[in-house]
Amino acid sequence: MSQGTAYMEANADRAFSYFQQALTLQPNNVEAFSMVNILEPYVRPISGSCADYTTCMNLGYTATNQKDYQTALVNFKRALAFDLGNEYALAAIRNVSRYIQEAAQAQ
Repeated sequence: MSQGTAYMEANADRAFSYFQQALTLQPNNVEAFSMVNILEPYVRPISGSCADYTTCMNLGYTATNQKDYQTALVNFKRALAFDLGNEYALAAIRNVSRYIQEAAQAQ
């Protein structure tokens, strides 16, 4: 985790790799899971598409309200890809990542 944090601003690819390793070692680590999801649009294309940032965010909010967190996460990552660093997309990814981890732990 600390290595990923150290590389956040300097090298997104390396930070992404460190957070993936942390998640492998601690699969229930909400912070590592969130950081992998936040960094993904910086290091690779997000599959699928939507028209623009607003459309992606709205699709994500709708999916979140329906408790379809995986769909929400993908759409929030797509929104972030349109506007890297957007605080609303980042917050949405963090929140949905936490919901996904909480649901996995409850099972």
